[in-house]
Amino acid sequence: MKAPDQYHARPFPLSSFDQFVPQSYEQALQSEESPEWKNVMKNELKCMEDHDVWEMAELPKGRQAINNKWIFIKRNPDGLIERYKARLVIKGCNQKSGIDYYDTFSPIARLETIRLILSITAKHNMKLKHFDVASAFLNGHLEEEIFMKQPVGFEDGTNRVLKLKKCLYGLKQASRCWNRKFNQFMVSQGFSISNEDPCVYFKIDGEEKIIIALYIADGLVTATTDEAMRKFIEALEGNFKIVVKEATFYLGCEIHQGDGFITINQVAFIKKLLEKYGMESCNLVATPMEHLRMEMGEKKETTFPYRSCVGALLYLAVGTRPDLAFSIGCYRGVSNILQKQMLAVKESSTLS
Repeated sequence: MKAPDQYHARPFPLSSFDQFVPQSYEQALQSEESPEWKNVMKNELKCMEDHDVWEMAELPKGRQAINNKWIFIKRNPDGLIERYKARLVIKGCNQKSGIDYYDTFSPIARLETIRLILSITAKHNMKLKHFDVASAFLNGHLEEEIFMKQPVGFEDGTNRVLKLKKCLYGLKQASRCWNRKFNQFMVSQGFSISNEDPCVYFKIDGEEKIIIALYIADGLVTATTDEAMRKFIEALEGNFKIVVKEATFYLGCEIHQGDGFITINQVAFIKKLLEKYGMESCNLVATPMEHLRMEMGEKKETTFPYRSCVGALLYLAVGTRPDLAFSIGCYRGVSNILQKQMLAVKESSTLS
């Protein structure tokens, strides 16, 4: 599928999904929707208070307080307007290794694992649910001593800072702390952790089976009985603030469950990609790789976001469209060859 010539004539097009979202606290106040943004910022601070994330303190001598910023969100995962949301994020790029953090690695469930769980669910006609842990990272206990400046726009006029007790979005170790917290909870509930995928938990009690996969804060639960599902959801609600939904949309994949079968697709994601890259009116082809042209001539200037497009297509190939893998790999290979040849020509010209 060849990109249209419009990329040579105009900048990278904005999708109709892209509407104005403030990039800073000042922009939020100046926007027409400032009352809504102010309200969600206050809600976020109330959430911090409920989770006992920090305490006011004087900054110790020789220490520096890390700055923070507001991130504004206006979309749910499928791109539709759902609600206004503001998130207070610490600027973790200013953290110092060995002082503010040590280990940062945290696993996530693999898409291959998700497909396997869905296959098991379909084969045994199991119950399927999706849960989302609200403000998940705020549940992780922080071991390091970290100080943060007061939230932008909500300073009290003093020189006091915030000593963090829980993890905050933006901290380099936040995801690791949350994963450790969730592991402790699952083990306390009698679950075993898979050796093959550390974000898969299972419990077998006779004929009753339950499997959970966790991708950061998004969980997929499958159980043989309604009772097993109910017990787990109740235990989860007793420890975290969660939203439980029917498993119809997970990690960008639409899930349709029938009697003894499950189908998955990424139709909404594909439509967004086609619109984003100006390919809504592209011609259909019988196979994902009908033509492969190696243009060895002069390289044209283009604003086409090649790496972003390839990354999105690779996500499709790993998720639900393995038939794209070969063609994507070939195009990537051709691009790499062309880049190396152009670099070699440039270097030889420089030497001569």
